[in-house]
Amino acid sequence: MIRALLRNTMLSVNGVVAVLLLASKYSGIISPEAVWWLAFVGILFPLFLVLNLSFVLFWLLNRKPYFIVSLLALIFCWTQIRSFISFSGPTTIPNDAVSIMTYNVKNFDLYNWSHNAETRHKIFSLIKRENPDIICFQEFYSQDTAEHKNQVYLKDSLGYGYSFFNKTFTRHYNSKKHGLIDLHWGLAIFSKFPIRDTGTVDFSNALSNNCQWADVEVKGKTVRVFNTHLQSIHLGYDDYNTIEEIEEEKTASWFKVKNILRKFKNAYVKRALQVAQINAATQLSTVPVIVCGDFNDQPISYSYHKLSNGLVDAFIAKGNGIGATFVNKFNFFRIDYLLFSPSLPIHSYSTIRENYSDHYPVVVRFGIEKQ
Repeated sequence: MIRALLRNTMLSVNGVVAVLLLASKYSGIISPEAVWWLAFVGILFPLFLVLNLSFVLFWLLNRKPYFIVSLLALIFCWTQIRSFISFSGPTTIPNDAVSIMTYNVKNFDLYNWSHNAETRHKIFSLIKRENPDIICFQEFYSQDTAEHKNQVYLKDSLGYGYSFFNKTFTRHYNSKKHGLIDLHWGLAIFSKFPIRDTGTVDFSNALSNNCQWADVEVKGKTVRVFNTHLQSIHLGYDDYNTIEEIEEEKTASWFKVKNILRKFKNAYVKRALQVAQINAATQLSTVPVIVCGDFNDQPISYSYHKLSNGLVDAFIAKGNGIGATFVNKFNFFRIDYLLFSPSLPIHSYSTIRENYSDHYPVVVRFGIEKQ
């Protein structure tokens, strides 16, 4: 009697986690504008994946046929699993391969969030070591005067002779030491190859988040590089404290929890509109495209699903493991991406595990097919 009750309970729980895994699949297919709560289910995809794998193993060890419930759910979600976990074998990188980096540099630690005054220097040392041909920055910061001439340093000291800085915010500051200073924030593309044309995709529902593009002439062929920073959630210190309380199993104010959920919901809906604008711009391109940047969303998301449609995710093609790019203790959030037109062969993918920002930089080496 007790064994039967336990078995039925396990079967019920198994059925629930299988359904939740399937629901997380649809969080990437159905727009948050239509069903916003599915996006929250998608966040927990890694948990539902592990639970279903555990149930498969549990029923197999007990020699019961019920493992088929979770197995079918896993098979049905195989595409989503592949976008979350990738395994690729060794590859040969041609000598003429082109390298591109995407990196959210968090304003080069302008406000010393990490309590490390050397962060900016370390970021530039990392770039010098990796030496990518093209760099796409998000949360890029620079001054026209004073000590943080990041544009000048990248050009004169690191050899990036071509650039496009899309300034999304400018502030004039009267410094006692340097006088009037122009402070600029935004997106930036730096290239060792000529940039022939540039433009922006101005989001209709955001000010600081945006998308830029640059036509880069690489080995006689033009590639249009889209660099984007999709809608941020904008969690404050109080929000992070509330999340820590939940993680530590302490009682958190329902009002504070609702405030966090509202911010997530608003960001999901805004990103849905933003990716539609980017897709419209990429479809107008007559040359191969690269779409990269900080999507602020996991692979199990509507934003990723729409932007990656028709493109090749470099992580799936040549990555290994989970590929986390957001620096936190969970270490499974991949929110920075490099997506390529199928005509651009991908040779390698690597995440640089240096936490100088709250994002890891990602470097991909790819090829240019002859015309």
